[in-house]
Amino acid sequence: MHLIGYMSESRIPEDKIDQTLETIVSEAQLRNITDGITGILLLQQGHFIQLIEGYQTSVRDLTERIARDPRHGNMHVFLDQQVLNRTCPEWSMISINLDKKTSLDHVLLEHIGDIQKRSMTVEANGFAHTLRDFLALPELSVELFG
Repeated sequence: MHLIGYMSESRIPEDKIDQTLETIVSEAQLRNITDGITGILLLQQGHFIQLIEGYQTSVRDLTERIARDPRHGNMHVFLDQQVLNRTCPEWSMISINLDKKTSLDHVLLEHIGDIQKRSMTVEANGFAHTLRDFLALPELSVELFG
């Protein structure tokens, strides 16, 4: 199994975010099942954070397609490692628009910042599990697409 994590700038017009996220997820779910890919896509203040896991060739091919996608800009890969197990085996792809939780922005930004710092020093599975634990926080209660 291979895991890639990246951040990029969203180039989606603000008034099209919800519709575009739903389209991205529905298309990704169909393709990812075929390609054996699972993952999660987060959107926060105009930036995507995504974890993609699966077979190395499939994950790398998808990452290259995303890098060429005009909805993304300034893509930065911060994880690119072999892992023993999937973190999100039941998610062919989900997305979470963290901007929908304006009352928790300071909490979310703090947690996202912590996750980004850890990504520089922890093994990939540890980072992915940290992110998954963060998303399970009861006070977060995020809206899931997918």
